Amino acid sequence: MALARIEDIKIKISQLQSMRATLTHLARECHGDDMPDCPIFDDLVGSFGAQKHVSGKVSSNS
Repeated sequence: MALARIEDIKIKISQLQSMRATLTHLARECHGDDMPDCPIFDDLVGSFGAQKHVSGKVSSNS
């Protein structure tokens, strides 16, 4: 049981490290001004749209 929990923790650590790397990259690309071009928002919107599409909540016509 403890070994299974350790594996779960390893997976979560890996996911968090990946999220950190992605956010670090996006933060470096974001100018932090009032410009509408923001890679962080673009990535979030893209991810959200992809998740909705995969889950079947959005048709391919959207």
